[in-house]
Amino acid sequence: MYIMGHVKFQTLLERNMWDIIENGLRPILDVFAEQGTLFDLQEIFHRFSFDAISKLLLDHDPKSLSIDLPHVPCEKAFSDAADALLYRRILPEDCWKLQNWLRIGKEKKLIQAWETFDKFLYPCILRNQEELMHKSTINDEEFTFLNEYIKMYNQRKDGDLGTLQTILRDIFLSLIFAGRDTTSVALTWIFWLLAKNPLVEKMIREEIQQQLNLKKGENLKFFEIYKTPKLVYLHGALCETLRLFPSVAIEHRYIQL
Repeated sequence: MYIMGHVKFQTLLERNMWDIIENGLRPILDVFAEQGTLFDLQEIFHRFSFDAISKLLLDHDPKSLSIDLPHVPCEKAFSDAADALLYRRILPEDCWKLQNWLRIGKEKKLIQAWETFDKFLYPCILRNQEELMHKSTINDEEFTFLNEYIKMYNQRKDGDLGTLQTILRDIFLSLIFAGRDTTSVALTWIFWLLAKNPLVEKMIREEIQQQLNLKKGENLKFFEIYKTPKLVYLHGALCETLRLFPSVAIEHRYIQL
């Protein structure tokens, strides 16, 4: 089964995303607006995308998107790891490998980040494994991304759980890496561009109001995922943002032996 294309996944995505927006992102932005507080929009979107993708993939909300902007070790570890991996492109290979062996510099932070990832991911995986083992049947409402991966693994591996946790750790770590920074960077740039181009913002607002049948002055609170194709101008603005400021400006793949 192609999980991300399944209707249950689309429903789960819609429900989780709106939950994070309504209970995390919107209250924080409202408070900052009322208080006239200056804040780092990219940090807010980093936390938003981290909470959203963690809830979607692991059925766990780390609640890094709170009014007091708490320190969440795993959320910070992703920034440290991304920074260290970028330096690997700049420094000669022998140099960063020596730093890794000596556990100094950016490589030390990368090693610490890996330890933090394990402390965050393994308990989530174990909790979902235990819940799945104690349920004879899974209702449609209980569909989760992680449980689907566990069931698929069990079907293909004949119930061998020897390497399941490691495989799941690697899969979900890659998916969080792929979704966290790309989403937050794209959101940051499109809001920056909208601030510079008020006419485009006005046209997007008008399209949302017309296509989603909002009353004049009514704020958008929720809409179903199947309505998104109606927002053609918004889609064009997102595509133009990605053209001008690609979320993945550098893509370099190789086998590390």
